[in-house]
Amino acid sequence: ARPAGRYIVTFDGAVSVSAAAFSPKAHLALLLKAAPNGTDVRRRYAAVLHGFSGELSAESVRYFESSGASVFEDLPVKAYGTARTWGLDRIDQPSLPLNNQYRHGPDGSGVHVFVIDTGINHAHTEFAGRISPDGYDFVDGDANPEDCSGHGTHCAGSALGATYGVAPGATLHAVRVLDCAGVGTTSTVLSGLDFVLNYKTANPAAMVVASLSLGSALSTPVNVAVKSLYDAGIVVAAAAGNDNADACSYSPSSATEALTVGATTRTDFAADFSNSGSCVNLFAPGQAIPSAWIGHATSTLTISGTSMACPHAAGVAAQFFQTLGASATSAEVFAAVMGNVVLNKLSDSSAYPGRNTPNKLLQSAPLVPPPPPSPPSPP
Repeated sequence: ARPAGRYIVTFDGAVSVSAAAFSPKAHLALLLKAAPNGTDVRRRYAAVLHGFSGELSAESVRYFESSGASVFEDLPVKAYGTARTWGLDRIDQPSLPLNNQYRHGPDGSGVHVFVIDTGINHAHTEFAGRISPDGYDFVDGDANPEDCSGHGTHCAGSALGATYGVAPGATLHAVRVLDCAGVGTTSTVLSGLDFVLNYKTANPAAMVVASLSLGSALSTPVNVAVKSLYDAGIVVAAAAGNDNADACSYSPSSATEALTVGATTRTDFAADFSNSGSCVNLFAPGQAIPSAWIGHATSTLTISGTSMACPHAAGVAAQFFQTLGASATSAEVFAAVMGNVVLNKLSDSSAYPGRNTPNKLLQSAPLVPPPPPSPPSPP
């Protein structure tokens, strides 16, 4: 028997025959009404999956499992993070040496990038005029996702900052799921993913990218939620993780539908800390990356991690979304990003040779040539 604790309870694919006549919401309401004492619901989910999270007694765990639900431990989640930047310089050219230039091609205009992280520094000049007012803080439960860590601000800057960003024309949506120490839970991350999917449902023509520079141990609910976003047309970029381990052992990096990103150095080595393995799709700059920070309107900091690599890929996804247009599917954008990588430029870390590191380096979307001039009018 499992002990009392924090759990996520889902009903997807597990509705009994007797409950089949009810909607998932009604089914949940009936089960909760009959639930034993010791069932304390904290969050409910209706978009990325159907269920709830909260504190359950041992008796409650047995009750929901016997009702056909799947019960998962609510796992801890952490941020992954151990000038214009070398990272931007690297992704617009196929080979070294760097040329100290960045030609961003499409700037991501019209694309909505949700940074699911520690919040953002709303006053920062990197985001001026491009912050959507609909952000949310799932840590404090309010509509003010202000960053007290710096991690989310840094990631947002790399994705779409005016100076440090891959797609400096995209619209930023801040979703705070990690606290001031960059720590959270899978239940809070699920709330953030639910929020993004609800936005897409309400705005079906919106071009949406979600950037997740965070991770936990392998979590089925988180991976199911990522698939729900992907199926709805949302591109999800995920950090591979910083444990020099197999990314398939973590979530969301193990989700098949996530664009999972490992980190490189400025000399085209896979970073020592970067996770690797078959779940990693590609690599992007992630060591010693400068970007926006908290403190005041022009704060910056240089840090390393697959957290820094992930928003580079999110920015490129925004570029391709802009190029392909609102009718593009998540699969088409995913394929465009992967079809534009440069091959066989990377070397594995000399400290950890022989890792399964896909030799695919992110490249920014190419410049779109202007349409040809109209023919002259006949005389």
